[in-house]
Amino acid sequence: MKKIACLSIVLFMACSSHKSDVNDILKVDQQFSAMCKEKGMVEAFTYFAADDVIKMQPQEFPIMNKVELKRMFKEHSVDGVLKFGWEPVKADISISGDLGYTFGNWKILVVGDPIMHDTIFYGNYVSIWKKQPNGDWKYVLDGGNATPDQGTW
Repeated sequence: MKKIACLSIVLFMACSSHKSDVNDILKVDQQFSAMCKEKGMVEAFTYFAADDVIKMQPQEFPIMNKVELKRMFKEHSVDGVLKFGWEPVKADISISGDLGYTFGNWKILVVGDPIMHDTIFYGNYVSIWKKQPNGDWKYVLDGGNATPDQGTW
């Protein structure tokens, strides 16, 4: 009977910890989106990226590390042209607690282009997150796709 009680406590603690970790990764993803809206894509995508990040790009080869990510943003500045934000709708974390993902919906408003001004684009994204040695979550893989409209969100 003592073994069952101990096992129940351990399972309860593990489930509680897992839920807390999932909430942590959702919170980080929401902070990432908020920074993107407030400070721009360059600062947000650079700040939350791991050094060995892979950033998938539509109809292009992926960017393979943080140095290349910074170079891409320097060559193709989008701040001031786009307002980009997203909302995670699902997340999970590995049993080990050091790897997780978020999935959600994004929206881009074009503001700085005279032809496409006030045009809105919608899509979905997935970000794979890895807990760093200092305890911070950084995305190690990010990609998404466009959708015809805002869908269900």
